[in-house]
Amino acid sequence: MNNQYSEEEYKLIDWFKSNLFNLLAGIFLGFILIFSYKYYNDSIENEQYTISQRYQAAISKSNEQDTVAILTLSDELEKSNPNNIYTAMTNLYASKILVESNNQSDAQQKLNFIIENSDVDEIKTIAKLRLARLYIHQKYFKKAKTLVLSVPQYEDNPLFNEILGDIEYANNNIPSARRYYELSLNGDLVPNKRKIIENKLNSIN
Repeated sequence: MNNQYSEEEYKLIDWFKSNLFNLLAGIFLGFILIFSYKYYNDSIENEQYTISQRYQAAISKSNEQDTVAILTLSDELEKSNPNNIYTAMTNLYASKILVESNNQSDAQQKLNFIIENSDVDEIKTIAKLRLARLYIHQKYFKKAKTLVLSVPQYEDNPLFNEILGDIEYANNNIPSARRYYELSLNGDLVPNKRKIIENKLNSIN
């Protein structure tokens, strides 16, 4: 035995010789995984940036009374990126445009799409709020109430309490309507909304 190496060193050298291919293959695979993951993340970021740019452009056109871009983007994103946050935000704008155009059926579809596909609870809550208002406008009071009651901690939200007050008032349950309006006024409201609810409450007192 060559004294240059100890027995343990020979064993280690033999192990490397026997496993050199596996080691190189493992290193190569590791590099592939690292670069693939980086490429995937870069692709996601680039796609998100592109969607955000299209969203901003569509909003700008909408502010100039050109609503086609928002509606078109909404339809496209529903198919290509149903869970994307920009899909949900685009659908919120689209539903508003559709309501203003008296297209309540399509507006309802946009809001339901958000509720069923969005991963952002805050946006889903906004969609439920708007959909409940739309149901009330259509006189679907039972649907509106069921939707409100499905929202976690709805009782802490003054806007949902207002909706419940509207439902009870429409059903001629005046004491319950009054209670919900009073609960709503206990919440944090912008001055204009507070005045509207105060007027509703005063009209039934």
